[in-house]
Amino acid sequence: VGSLARTDENFHPYHHFEPAYVQDAAYHQGIVWTWLNGPWITAAVQFGKSDLAYTVTDNMVHQILDRGAVGTLSELLDAAPRPGELEPRLSGTFSQAWSLAEFLRTTYRSYCGISFDARERHVSISPRLPSALPHVRCTIPLGRERIRVELRAQPEGGVVRLNTEDCLGPVQFALNFPVNGTQTRSCFFELQPGHDVTVTLTAEG
Repeated sequence: VGSLARTDENFHPYHHFEPAYVQDAAYHQGIVWTWLNGPWITAAVQFGKSDLAYTVTDNMVHQILDRGAVGTLSELLDAAPRPGELEPRLSGTFSQAWSLAEFLRTTYRSYCGISFDARERHVSISPRLPSALPHVRCTIPLGRERIRVELRAQPEGGVVRLNTEDCLGPVQFALNFPVNGTQTRSCFFELQPGHDVTVTLTAEG
C-alpha cells in the first residue's frame, strides 16, 4: 500500500535516491509503509475480498521469512523495484513493531474473525478464510488461560474445533461461519473447562 498514487506529480518511487532528492522527500510521497497493509486487508475482507487481501498477506509472509530480518517486517519499502532488480528494496528500520502487529491483527481479527472480551469471558469467531488458507490453528489468550482453536473452511460451510483444557472457568462462544457465499450460520453456547468440542456449520444447519 503506497503512500501516494504513482500518477501524482510528487510521487517518489525510492526512499533513498541521492542525489536526486533527500530521503525525507519520499517519506510520505510514494514509498510503502508496511503497517498500512493492515487497514487495507481489513477493508478488503469486510467487502468479501479475502482472496485479494491474502495476496498482500502472502507478500508480508515472504518478507518475514525470506527478506531482511527473519521473523519480522521492515518499516518501509520502495514503491517499485530499481532497474535490474526484481523486488522493491526494504527501507527504514529493519524491524518495526506496528508493521508486525498489523500482520498479526489481520490474521486473528480479519481472516479468523476472532474477537474476545476477557473480562466477560466471551469469544466471538466469524472467519473469512481465503482459499489459500483453508485450515488454521491458533490460540486465544484469556489472561493466563488459553483456548486452542482450529478452523477449517469447507465448500458449503466450515468446522470449528475448540479446546478449553487450559481454562479455569466457563467461556461463552458465538460462532458465525459463511456458507454458500451469502448466508451465515450461527450458534451460541458455553463451554466448561476441560472440553474439546467440534462444531460443523453448513447450509442445512
